[in-house]
Amino acid sequence: MCGIAGIVYADPHRPLERDLLERMGTVIAHRGPDAGTFHAKPGIGLASRRLRIIDVAGGDQPIYNEDRTKAVVLNGEIYNFLELRRELEAKGHHFRTRSDTEAIVHAYEEYGVRCVERLRGMYAFALWDETQRRLVLARDRVGKKPLYYTEDLERFCFASELKALFKIRRASGRSTSRRSTATSRSAACRARPRSWRASPSSRPRTCSSGSAAASACRSTGTCRATP
Repeated sequence: MCGIAGIVYADPHRPLERDLLERMGTVIAHRGPDAGTFHAKPGIGLASRRLRIIDVAGGDQPIYNEDRTKAVVLNGEIYNFLELRRELEAKGHHFRTRSDTEAIVHAYEEYGVRCVERLRGMYAFALWDETQRRLVLARDRVGKKPLYYTEDLERFCFASELKALFKIRRASGRSTSRRSTATSRSAACRARPRSWRASPSSRPRTCSSGSAAASACRSTGTCRATP
């Protein structure tokens, strides 16, 4: 079991609230006691709490692509990562770890959000594409691994557990309902981008299982889905 969390701001130049991101990571530390690491830049922050299983020495997250313009954090396991690795290496991708997580970032480079169609496993992941300023969130078909998100006019936030999102709301001076809207989908895992309209009163929700959603957060003050 691992844990992930993150913040994406509508303003790409906004300084990251590093202390807030660290609190989000700390509150889910029980999910990954072996390592707590971050991707922290203006406008974006990713947190990972890792239980080391595959590539114990080299697999700490985030995992990056070759030019570090894309970063991924994963909770779970990709069962067919060795098959994917061979496929992607044949297409010219270069791997620097033996981690299953790295297969995701290179698959995204090759196939975009449709990369989820090639993944077999139990997982929830977040991938940040710096070039397109796109955040991709995805869960496995059954929804084995949890993933929650919330949003307001300034930022889009996600985490493996609701209590990490409560840190966001309390820091903003707003209360958060402890309810979460959950939906279940049993269809094949296809990329299903959906709209996220910024709202100051949004409450935490779960990402639907068997789907991927891509949200581009730009300086317009809104978060919107992109294919």
